[in-house]
Amino acid sequence: MDNAEKHLYSQMGSIARLLGNGHRMEILVHLAEKDLSVNILSALTGLSINNISKHLQTLRHGNFVLCQKKGRSNIYKLADDSIKSFLTSLRFFVESDNGAKDK
Repeated sequence: MDNAEKHLYSQMGSIARLLGNGHRMEILVHLAEKDLSVNILSALTGLSINNISKHLQTLRHGNFVLCQKKGRSNIYKLADDSIKSFLTSLRFFVESDNGAKDK
């Protein structure tokens, strides 16, 4: 295995760790439906505004979401359409017989 391939697998592992939080996955699914503010995400998820902001900061650093200022609000959206496709595929996998089963 060459260094480029090792680097690719390392990046994939970093992304898996970043997405390994259920709250972040829920936030991404909501953002796949429409662009939202921190306040609305907080209401949808039941998480505090501070907690949502921390998760969004992590997702921004991972290049999963973008932030756009609209008036006094910051509106968040998915950084790329491929993220929505990934979320759809992941959900299909989990809901199918191939996905991990709860024990």
